[in-house]
Amino acid sequence: MTNNYDIFISYKRRSLPTANNLYYRLTTRGYSTFFDLEEMGRDNFNVQLLNYIEKAKDVFVILEEGSLDACKRNDWEKDWFCHEIAFALEKKKNIIPILIGGYTMPSEDFFPDKLKELSLKNAPEFNYSFFEAYLDKLVEKEYLLSKPNLQDKATSVFKFYSNENCQIYKEGKLVCSLEGMSDEPYYLPVPRKGDYRFKGVNTITAETKLIKEHIDADEEKEVEIEWEQHETISPDQVISDNQFVSPSPIIKTFNVLGVELRMVKIKKGSFYMGTVIPESGYTQIVTADITNSHTVVLLKDFYLGETPVTQKLWNIVMHENPSRFLDDNSPVDSVSWNDCQQFILRMNQLTGMKFRLPTEAEWEFAARGGSMSQNYLYSGGNCLNDVGWYLENSSNQTHPVKQKRPNELGLYDMSGNIWEWCQDFYDEYDAGVQRDPIGPLQGSHHVYRGGCWCEAEDCRVTSRRAGAPDFTSYGGLGLRLALTF
Repeated sequence: MTNNYDIFISYKRRSLPTANNLYYRLTTRGYSTFFDLEEMGRDNFNVQLLNYIEKAKDVFVILEEGSLDACKRNDWEKDWFCHEIAFALEKKKNIIPILIGGYTMPSEDFFPDKLKELSLKNAPEFNYSFFEAYLDKLVEKEYLLSKPNLQDKATSVFKFYSNENCQIYKEGKLVCSLEGMSDEPYYLPVPRKGDYRFKGVNTITAETKLIKEHIDADEEKEVEIEWEQHETISPDQVISDNQFVSPSPIIKTFNVLGVELRMVKIKKGSFYMGTVIPESGYTQIVTADITNSHTVVLLKDFYLGETPVTQKLWNIVMHENPSRFLDDNSPVDSVSWNDCQQFILRMNQLTGMKFRLPTEAEWEFAARGGSMSQNYLYSGGNCLNDVGWYLENSSNQTHPVKQKRPNELGLYDMSGNIWEWCQDFYDEYDAGVQRDPIGPLQGSHHVYRGGCWCEAEDCRVTSRRAGAPDFTSYGGLGLRLALTF
């Protein structure tokens, strides 16, 4: 049976630290509070979310720069954050906005009709440094309709820290994902004092460790998770967002009927893949899902195209150019997954090699920068304008490859310019550590990654969409070749 909660917290993944902090502070005061995956059951997640909102008395909406970008799109209702807000407004819920980082509420004209009322909502000014005082003011000014139940008050709280990125599990369930060396802990209120056992999984090395902790009532216990140092990133590999240092990649060059194809060697390794809830909240054809963040271990080196396949290469192999935006040096566009398989078949016949599409795990590992990853939001940096062509700088079309900055591995255009097909069928991720995952063995849709001349959030290294094998997305879908020796 689904639990009911008095308070619902709605937020984008970028606002997770604030949402977690709010959940912790409300829970320890005795408020019955819903905080997405901490309370999710087995039912369809969108049904659960709407049910929790409908039953809630108060809905906190956490807003910061970029949180409402999806409102600018015609298909804004496919974004689950916007959808939650619209549903809360429709159900006349008491909405309390929290504006962080100096963000100000947009005017009514900014919003589509179903969201315009959000611009009229207000609350006391939020100050992250005085979180408790902020909540006190909410209660004092009677902004909150919910009342605390001191009998249900969670009085014990674990505060998790880690020196490296890792995941924490309890009884097989993901508790949280920690960012290494973060000053802000992950707060985990627990209902009782006593002994607790957690499992930590290092998302860089895949190392695991058992964490045993005892906590008393009315205790806030810091849990420092220390991982042994490893050689994934050395000081001379650290790349600032403003100064790119060439990684001197290992390149294999193929001559295909006079057209050069350069491929970069990607060394095997492990990484933390995916997000808990997709940022954009939807896929092109498949409806929204909840995915499991998980550790992936790639056991073999592989090669990946330095750039997406260009129109010049496609044309010389297939004797045609299906692209909407014609330019030999731009990525081939408007090709389906089936088209890609035909192209690869001919490539292999011409070269005697075994080219293929990358798996989704290989694609994301490479986009993140492999074992040299600096954990950027986009492939190669946190400023998308520096590394990719997207909605704000592309004039709604593709551009020649290698015009933007490469990522840590020397790969170009992995964020923006053109979506890239992967080999895998689309499905929710499996939880736990995955070794050389290839996705489900059957399905109706295939994954594509990387974004194109589209919204910035679709160009993140974690964003994923899917389409039927014959889907072409006029002007927006291409490919990048992979190869294993």
